[in-house]
Amino acid sequence: MSYRIGSFNVRNMSQNADSEKIEAIAKIIKSENFQIVVLQEVFCKNVTYGQDGSISKMVQPEDGNEPIASLLKNLGASWMGCFGAPSQERKAKEGYAFLWNTKFFHLPKARLVNGQLRTYYPRIYNNYTIRKRDNQQRLIRNPFFARFIPNNQPKMELRIINVHLYFGKDRTQDYEKRRKEFEVISQNIYPDVSDRVYWGHDKTNLGSFFTIMIGDYNLNLQRPWNEKPFVSYETFEINDNGKIKKMRIFQESKTTLKTPSEDENEQQRETYSNNYDHSTYDVERFSSGIKCNTKVIDVVRKYHNNNFKEYFKNISDHIPICFEFENK
Repeated sequence: MSYRIGSFNVRNMSQNADSEKIEAIAKIIKSENFQIVVLQEVFCKNVTYGQDGSISKMVQPEDGNEPIASLLKNLGASWMGCFGAPSQERKAKEGYAFLWNTKFFHLPKARLVNGQLRTYYPRIYNNYTIRKRDNQQRLIRNPFFARFIPNNQPKMELRIINVHLYFGKDRTQDYEKRRKEFEVISQNIYPDVSDRVYWGHDKTNLGSFFTIMIGDYNLNLQRPWNEKPFVSYETFEINDNGKIKKMRIFQESKTTLKTPSEDENEQQRETYSNNYDHSTYDVERFSSGIKCNTKVIDVVRKYHNNNFKEYFKNISDHIPICFEFENK
């Protein structure tokens, strides 16, 4: 079975997003046959923060004019969605979203000792450690974490860490902060969730857990066509409770648009700027009988007639990427 997960920084998608933007994003999701969609830069006003200072809220199509509710209306009755925001200290409740097609995936459930059935909803991942000796700090935006089970493969589980790393300004000290944030998520959070055994799990079935980190890294892979800021490394190892895992960052094509120019001659050359959107995962876990690929979806050319200026103005300054894998 082949699965397609889309990741998309939708740039300030809020209640003020017009129908054109919502419909354009829904069209991309449906046309590209995404079964799970991972969004960054989503805003939601009608939510309440929990005791840990973050938000995780399932969204219904009838939830007013919230952007995720509007997207769900366009996608159809088989789709579900969840909004998450890391901190009430950030303005206007900026956060993330997961959307999934229930024809293909469902959330894990477990019967607790008291007889209650618990559903494991997506959540902001707040409980992680940092290594001060390595100059690590708490993340500006904690990631949004979710677990999904394919309907036709009930013993398999896909775990997704939805990330949007710090941006700051275009300067050396902020470049280093972005690299440190990647380090915290990939080396501290990823091993904490990748093989965790939740209530109701078969401890002998750990090989069926597949974990990916995906989203907007605000860092480029070191390629001749890219400029700084670069990731510190593209392949690396992490220690997962004594087990060494070989990790790699994928997706080398550019995904952000250049800011449009008013110069008509320059407009003819407008194209992409940075290679900021990636996936990262344990290559050995995904190598056994599994085909994987992370690629860019050039939606400006494919769905918007190569009109960079209009796309930048009305949709986003990013184009989506697709993580596709086939589990035989």
